[in-house]
Amino acid sequence: MPDHSLVDTWFDQWEQARAQGREVPLDQFIEQHCRGSPPAVIEAFRSQANALQSMAARLKGATGPGHSTCPGGPQDTSPSAARVNLTPGAEPVPGYRLEKRLGRGGFGEVWRATAPGGMPVALKFVSLEPQKARAELRALEILKKVRHPHLLATVGYWQHEGHLIIAMELADRTLMARFLEAVRQGHPGIPGPELLGYMAEAAQGLDYLNEPRQSPGGGGVGIQHRDVKPHNLLLLGGCVKVGDFGLARCLEHSQASHTGSMTAAYAAPEFFHGRTSRHSDQYCLAVTYCQLRGGRLPFTGNAPALMAGHLHRVPDLTMLPAEERPVVARALAKKPQERWPSCAAFVEALAGGETQPVAVPRARPAAPPRRRSLWQAGTAAVTLLVAVPLALHLWQSFGQPGGRGDPAEDGRASLDRQATVKGSPSGDRGGKDEGKIDKDDPKSEVGPQQGRPFTNSLGMQFAWVEPGSFLMGSPDGKTPTGVPAEYQRSDEETPHKVTLTKGFHMGVHLVNQAQWERVMGKDANLSKFVGWNRNEQKRLPVDSVTWEDCQGFYRKLGAREGRTYKLPTEAQWEYACRAGTRTAFWWGDSITADQANYDGNFTYGKDSKNGAHRKSTTPVDSFRANPWGLYDMHGNLYQWCEDVYQPYPEDAVIDAIGVTERATDVRVQRGGSWYSYPNRCRAAYRSRGAPAMRFDDVGCRVVLCLD
Repeated sequence: MPDHSLVDTWFDQWEQARAQGREVPLDQFIEQHCRGSPPAVIEAFRSQANALQSMAARLKGATGPGHSTCPGGPQDTSPSAARVNLTPGAEPVPGYRLEKRLGRGGFGEVWRATAPGGMPVALKFVSLEPQKARAELRALEILKKVRHPHLLATVGYWQHEGHLIIAMELADRTLMARFLEAVRQGHPGIPGPELLGYMAEAAQGLDYLNEPRQSPGGGGVGIQHRDVKPHNLLLLGGCVKVGDFGLARCLEHSQASHTGSMTAAYAAPEFFHGRTSRHSDQYCLAVTYCQLRGGRLPFTGNAPALMAGHLHRVPDLTMLPAEERPVVARALAKKPQERWPSCAAFVEALAGGETQPVAVPRARPAAPPRRRSLWQAGTAAVTLLVAVPLALHLWQSFGQPGGRGDPAEDGRASLDRQATVKGSPSGDRGGKDEGKIDKDDPKSEVGPQQGRPFTNSLGMQFAWVEPGSFLMGSPDGKTPTGVPAEYQRSDEETPHKVTLTKGFHMGVHLVNQAQWERVMGKDANLSKFVGWNRNEQKRLPVDSVTWEDCQGFYRKLGAREGRTYKLPTEAQWEYACRAGTRTAFWWGDSITADQANYDGNFTYGKDSKNGAHRKSTTPVDSFRANPWGLYDMHGNLYQWCEDVYQPYPEDAVIDAIGVTERATDVRVQRGGSWYSYPNRCRAAYRSRGAPAMRFDDVGCRVVLCLD
């Protein structure tokens, strides 16, 4: 084994000479300083020094003249400005109007824009050489199929006048912006519990990205991000999404060649040897954690010093609590195979203080078989911008845990609504015979009626919900007047009055697996958490369903019975969830694991306490129903809504439903799940997903429409 202490000494001397402007040729330096040392030590130094010189040249090329990552940089010097009209108000793509430039990098620009329907997006403009355009577009075609709640979604892309234009989700801000906010508040970094939540979400996205999948040519193919850092971890609606895949690269088997630039402070050692491993992103995530947690990087100095540190020096982890250092040290192992099995395993060890090897399943496993393939293939992805923080909105900062006291005392316990509900009583699992039809005759004359509960031929129970008005969204400190902002709310929860002029029958329970199989067929049940017999299937909800699957389910169910079913609108869902209350949950402003199925390791509200994290679904009648007789409106499984996800209006709305013109538009999910943090189970919390997205914490309930 080479003597690394001797190699370190040589590197210190070499860097000192370079810092003083004395560029000593490597062979000359070795002759002057290393003569007489063991050949193995000299060769180790030569190899690493060559790698440093090569990487330094790449970094210099990526940050050369005219390069800027901040708005207001040199005007009209980027390649994008030459032929594409990039000015506020311009529409480089029909329907996409530019509003404000967010940043400029060595490869192009990124702008805030308004998409058709008023949806804010980020537009990236990348200059392409004609001979490379076809390969780059093919690579983007591959990457656009990678869909996950914690990966920033690609909305669309176009090729125009030698440029690639990419529309992506617009984030609220970056984790770097949140870190700087925490520092201004007197913290060394983002508080531990909060940061662990962010890291867990980033780990889910990265592990999904890294997961080997079948390529058209055969063999396992995964994707490495290669530039994970605080600037590329974006906050959107309080959730972390991994963004800026400009350096992403497909991985054949375990390693691939490495091209392009990266950020030296966060780079994995193998990058400097021209290689990429399926564990490379974990290393970058661990470096990011050090900075966001303790305010310092494990390696510091100029570019050569940073590269030398990543390659062969022990990381300085004194910015972290002592119990976390062994966990992070393993993630920062020089050899990729010595790191944690996955990013999720690394974060799980951080949360639990484990330092021994663990086999932790991914929180979001690879998608089960589906109609649309999820493979990724190719050799290289589009090189986009150097990271640009998307800090456009000040996201609701985290306060100290605690609720607002007894909801009856702050005037939010009840709502003066114009509705009464005659649904199943809270504890009644069996329902009544009123409105029940003959199971042998789906088109029996006794059908659903206004004001009465109903049970269909599959035994699906429906509660009648009267029309009425309610305040949709969460209190923001201004609306309603005198009510404080809801704890951990999102800016996307704009409070506004909604009136529903028609009543509807809402499914009392989530659709269970037995019901799903009777309509769709046994092979269509792709649930991860399966019931082992018919009785269990009647009680466990169907999971791993896409929005598209749900469309097929309710249409087949309707054809079977001669009735009309659909998913609830987002307004119908929240109205029914609240059941006449105004608190974060229908029972109040705190939550415990005895009230819903979520990650009980975390708390929400002054009366909350740590509880069970069941890590699976629970039977659909495990917890109390809300005052309108509906179960699992908080937790267990996210529930698809009919609507396209879009910003809330500020004005009052009547019979709100999101536009549904395009089948590919991102759809709304509500309610939280067995995997969720408690704040995501709130009545106002909004999630989203692509229509073909399939995960094991997403299910559905249906609405029966009266003709």
